[in-house]
Amino acid sequence: MILPKHAWPKTKIYSPADAVRRRILFLDFDGVLNNKRWFASQLRAGRTCTDFDPRNMGHLKSIVQRLPDLQVVVSSSWRHGRTVAELGQLLARAVPPEQVLDKIPKLLSQMRGEEIKQWLIEWGLRELILPCNIRFAALDDDIFDMNAVRDNFFRTDARYGLTRKIADAVVRHLRRAHDGAETLHV
Repeated sequence: MILPKHAWPKTKIYSPADAVRRRILFLDFDGVLNNKRWFASQLRAGRTCTDFDPRNMGHLKSIVQRLPDLQVVVSSSWRHGRTVAELGQLLARAVPPEQVLDKIPKLLSQMRGEEIKQWLIEWGLRELILPCNIRFAALDDDIFDMNAVRDNFFRTDARYGLTRKIADAVVRHLRRAHDGAETLHV
C-alpha cells in the first residue's frame, strides 16, 4: 500500500517495524536516468537533452514494477525550481506520479548524502540512518558526497546510467529490508 505524504507526519518518529514496511528510493537523474552516450546521441540529432534514456528509464520501471510499494524521493539537482508534481511528470514513463513522494532539501553544504539524511530526519525516519540499515536505497553517479548514506548507496557509471545489474541489486537490497531484515550483519 502506498501512503500519501499527509499520512507521514513529519513530527512523528516511526518505529523500526513501521519503517521497515516502507521502501524509499532516493533518485538522481543525471548519470542515472540519462548518461553521456545518451547526451551525445541527442546532441548529434540536434535535440536538447531534456528527456531521459529509454533504456535507463526501463531499468527504473523494472525496479518500480518489482517493488510496487516503492516511494521515490528525488535527490537530483533537477529538483531545484520544480514541484514534486512536475518531477512526477518527468518520471511518469517509469514511476506512477503518486509514487513520487518528495524531493530532498537543499542544504548549504550541498552534500547530497547529508541532504538525504536530513530528509529522513525531517520525515521522522531517524532510525533509517543507522550505519548498517537497509531500509532505503540511494541511486547516484557521484560518490564523493554520499558518505552519510554509504551503506545504502548504489553508484551508476555516468557513461551508461542505470543498468539492469544495478537495478537488480537495488531490488535485492530493498527486498531484504522489507522481508524483516533490519540491519546487515557485517
